[in-house]
Amino acid sequence: MDDPGPAPAPASGPSANRGTTAPVVWLIAALVSAAVAIVLSMLSDSHWVAIGAWVLAGPVTITLLAVFVRVDTLRRADPWYAESSVIDWGRRTVVVLSLIGVTLSAWTIADAFARSNW
Repeated sequence: MDDPGPAPAPASGPSANRGTTAPVVWLIAALVSAAVAIVLSMLSDSHWVAIGAWVLAGPVTITLLAVFVRVDTLRRADPWYAESSVIDWGRRTVVVLSLIGVTLSAWTIADAFARSNW
């Protein structure tokens, strides 16, 4: 009987026989950031709170989304990457919530500016 030799060593690295998924933690952080900005904009008439909500809904949320997209793109190169339509809808939801948060807070800022409440 011929001996085939030692068994091949298992693959090492991030794709070693396990699936890779999207970096959901970054997407959830972006969702929470946008949602908190919307809540702050709706609960307060203060222009200072509105400025904070604008920063949270705009630059912070978009930065978190950008990190998600970058890491997700790197993970998609893995042959074991598991696609999910939920992730695509989550990304779209973040963009819509960010736009709503920026709009609500900008409205409050513009209102305060127009009424000279600075």
